[in-house]
Amino acid sequence: MKEETPLARSQIYKMFSTVLGYPGEELKACLSGALFISQLTENAKKLPSYHIIKGHIQLLNTSIKGYGDNIFPTIISEYLDLFGQDQEPKCSPYELSYLARGPLFMNTGNLADIAGFYKAFGLQVADGNKDRVDHITVELEFMHFLTFKEAFALKNGDHRNLKVCREAQRKFLQDHLGQWTRAFQEQVNVNSNSSFYCEITKLLDKFVSQDSKIMGIKPEEIKRDQFELSGSV
Repeated sequence: MKEETPLARSQIYKMFSTVLGYPGEELKACLSGALFISQLTENAKKLPSYHIIKGHIQLLNTSIKGYGDNIFPTIISEYLDLFGQDQEPKCSPYELSYLARGPLFMNTGNLADIAGFYKAFGLQVADGNKDRVDHITVELEFMHFLTFKEAFALKNGDHRNLKVCREAQRKFLQDHLGQWTRAFQEQVNVNSNSSFYCEITKLLDKFVSQDSKIMGIKPEEIKRDQFELSGSV
């Protein structure tokens, strides 16, 4: 496998992390003109799943165009309405919100497991970042990191680190990210009229599902009827 495939996956994970975080200057730059869609398409074309996610990219492009030139202020408003800032969100961006309710130690254990993945690679949530380790953007950023390291290992013929990176990706998708992107997308779809966030989360779920197949796994997806959403969890 050439390094261009994991590198393309890495760039896409990074793009998802950017657009699902609080709308800042980076997202503003991405949404200017057709930059975001062109970069997304360019990277997606390098993946074996392109023919499957192509239609979702086109729908996202149509959505973005529908906002017109005033897209960024509208996206900020939609983000705050959906994910909140100083109030209870309509849709939680945290993995633990989508798990079946259980004892506190189980929730703490899940957070510790996620943090353990990061720690194994010398990573932690940056000081000043208020998001927990199970925030969707943090998990996506971790996959960006792992796939980038995979590409680097491939380029340098580092078979040991290549194996470590791929195994970490499989495990993280299987036990965490791959389980809840469908439920997350469904919550966004139910609780928002934002075509942008509805389309981007549909694309995210389809991409993660196909990426899991590339890695040879099939995560057990959490269903909406398995949890009661609570943004405070």
